[in-house]
Amino acid sequence: MSALPKYPIAVILLIWLAGLGAAAQFGKLAVAFGALRQIYDVSEVWLGFLMSSVGVVGLVFGVVGGVIVDRIGLRKMLLLGLLVSGFISLLQSLMPVYPVLLASRFVEGIAHLVIVVAAPVLVAQYASDRLRPAFMTLWGAFFGVSYAVIAVIAGPVIARFGVGGLIFGHGIYMLILALILLAVLPTAPRQRDQPPRLSIKDWVTVHVQIYRSPWLSAAALGFVWYTMMYIALLAYLPDFMTPKEAAVASGLMPLLSIVVSLTLGVWMLSRMGGVRVVIWGFALMGVAGFLVLVAPASLFWAALVITGISGIIPSGSFSSLSELNTSETDRAYAMGAMAQMGNVGTTCGAPLLAALLVTRNPTAFAIFIALCSAIGICVVAWLRIRRSRS
Repeated sequence: MSALPKYPIAVILLIWLAGLGAAAQFGKLAVAFGALRQIYDVSEVWLGFLMSSVGVVGLVFGVVGGVIVDRIGLRKMLLLGLLVSGFISLLQSLMPVYPVLLASRFVEGIAHLVIVVAAPVLVAQYASDRLRPAFMTLWGAFFGVSYAVIAVIAGPVIARFGVGGLIFGHGIYMLILALILLAVLPTAPRQRDQPPRLSIKDWVTVHVQIYRSPWLSAAALGFVWYTMMYIALLAYLPDFMTPKEAAVASGLMPLLSIVVSLTLGVWMLSRMGGVRVVIWGFALMGVAGFLVLVAPASLFWAALVITGISGIIPSGSFSSLSELNTSETDRAYAMGAMAQMGNVGTTCGAPLLAALLVTRNPTAFAIFIALCSAIGICVVAWLRIRRSRS
């Protein structure tokens, strides 16, 4: 267990800024696809793989990342993740040939995984019992906040300095944060005995242990259904609007989810546990999905309501992770599972919704949201029953 920093709130906010940088590992290329098409003569599939390659690492090694972070230490791994991410971005800013850029994205995926596992565990550790739900909710908004910031600054930066300039700025940002956190994060006591190395059989056993536990797996197995909906809806809802509505909605949808998460989500957490907040979030989102059927001509407003309400779910998910798992090790394992399931959702959600939308019927949105929400409620409730029986 690490010692508490002298000014824990300031350190938590710095760790949150590290989370914004981790999310920007996706966003820095997402906002620059048009410019990347002019630089790299590759197909859209290979261009898109530059985005998904970072997530693939978390998809395959999420739980492994949680175990490694716990064994080596939260502070060390967070700082290492920031340093690797910073130097990789500096390399990418040179706009190397496509194979080199793609390989660097896989390395960046390892750094991303380390950051998103270590950082929220440190946030939960440094926050007081009273403030922990609010800070875990703040952490849960890191992806949306990062995308919103990048969407604002990317255009002017790319226009003046090119895509390489935007990526270079990200690298400098990560390296500066690494130096600041190196100075302010308290060091953990040195372990006398090094933990034994794990075999492949041991890695498999750890996965089974985590996903069989109704405590360690609870946040992850609910969160996956949120991520499956969220990214897919952001991608496809604007396609069914007028160009003017789509331009406005693309910026407002993630912004509203953040606002709801930090307001209604925090308010709900002050009155009930994180698990109940997740169930309420799925229930309200399932109901909101039917606005597509009630008012198909007003899809713009329905989209804002749906994505806004979705912000309740990550509030409860990250808070429930710290509520259900009180030790540093358990939180690291649970966060590794959450990272893994989050990547499963973001990888699978868009293709599934695209398959439902093949007829171009907006009703598919209501069906997709209702199914994901219902399954999310059932999984979270089932795990809650299992915990009550243990």
